[in-house]
Amino acid sequence: MGRPGRYDDSELRRNHGNARAWPVERLGQHTERGTGFVPGMDVVSVSTTKVRTQRVPTEFEIMPRAKKAPEAVNGIDSRLTATAPETIQVPTEPKPKARKGKARTDRVAVSAPKMLTAIIPIVGTTHYCQNAFSQKQMDAMKKKQEQGSQSEKNKKKEPKDFEACYEGAKHRSEEGWLGIPATAFRSALVSACRLVGFKMTHAKLGLYVCADGYDKHDLTPLIRITEGEPERRDHAVRNESGVADIRPRPFWAPGWKAVVRLEFDGDMFSTLDISHLMMRVGRQVGIGEGRPDSRNSCGMGWGLFRVDGDVHLLEGDEAEEREQEAEARAKGRPGQSPADDDEDDD
Repeated sequence: MGRPGRYDDSELRRNHGNARAWPVERLGQHTERGTGFVPGMDVVSVSTTKVRTQRVPTEFEIMPRAKKAPEAVNGIDSRLTATAPETIQVPTEPKPKARKGKARTDRVAVSAPKMLTAIIPIVGTTHYCQNAFSQKQMDAMKKKQEQGSQSEKNKKKEPKDFEACYEGAKHRSEEGWLGIPATAFRSALVSACRLVGFKMTHAKLGLYVCADGYDKHDLTPLIRITEGEPERRDHAVRNESGVADIRPRPFWAPGWKAVVRLEFDGDMFSTLDISHLMMRVGRQVGIGEGRPDSRNSCGMGWGLFRVDGDVHLLEGDEAEEREQEAEARAKGRPGQSPADDDEDDD
């Protein structure tokens, strides 16, 4: 034995080689305080030169160097000599490396667009208000920009012509009839897609409103108002600068009618989908000034309508004939004269 209070591990070294570990029973017997150590805990040994901290190994960790069976080693308890479970390693297949610079061999099949045309008659259930940017305002703005930075201090302000402002707020076609901007219906249809969870970005690629004519000033595509006459209404408004102003605007009383020719992708929408979508536009979105879906306010409840009758789907020669009529109007060769339009309105 060594000095009192110190564990002599010479016998353990002879049996286990140079393993720096001790079984639990030996450590407990040769420790001065008699406190046993638990396998797996840290043990601190102090010497004259340094302090060493090491973990008390379990019996599984010191047995690999012993040539004899675990039960035959110095009478150690058999509970500590159980052999460790054998670990089975399953070989894994290496992942294939991505090849750079190689083109994909997958082929995507692109089908031709299945464009269909639907005729949707509508009738207004509330007032429809229009506020076109008049040609007079555009000319005045153009003149002011051409003058540059000249002072307007001594410039005389011309009197406001309310009747001219009222006429300028209308969308009048090259043939002379009044109409609704086709973009108002298209924007409303795309906005209504939010109500049914359809992506608006996809709807913009599959919904188109065919124009009946074009504005005589800025060529805005128009849908002709087939029934109803406007009347002038003067409203007090507040400009963006905060200054109050009076604006005359054309109003159509409830009962105004129009026929919307809508072209859509048959792979994205069915005829029933288009009919229901137009119903939502007429009841929840609206068109024109004061509509419920206004960008700047909650609206005035104007510009609402309902689908008047069944939705008619154009096919074959009828669709081609309508398309040719639209192309003729776009080229400035309308099929009817303004005089004929006046006769039809009567």
